[in-house]
Amino acid sequence: MAPRGTPQAVIDRLNETISKIVGSAEVKQGWGKQGASPMVMNPAAFTKYLNDDIAKWAGVIKSANIKLD
Repeated sequence: MAPRGTPQAVIDRLNETISKIVGSAEVKQGWGKQGASPMVMNPAAFTKYLNDDIAKWAGVIKSANIKLD
């Protein structure tokens, strides 16, 4: 995630660098020991993933009638 208005070139560079780090054997192994699986995706795929996840959990909250105290 980046602040609104971040230039696309900066987003692309961050994505490239973070993808290399997260895709490294060292990170995969370390996260695997913690039960986590690194996910690498481009900015458009991440936006879709995030929006789908928000919609999923909004549906769960609504169907369970969960309210803030």
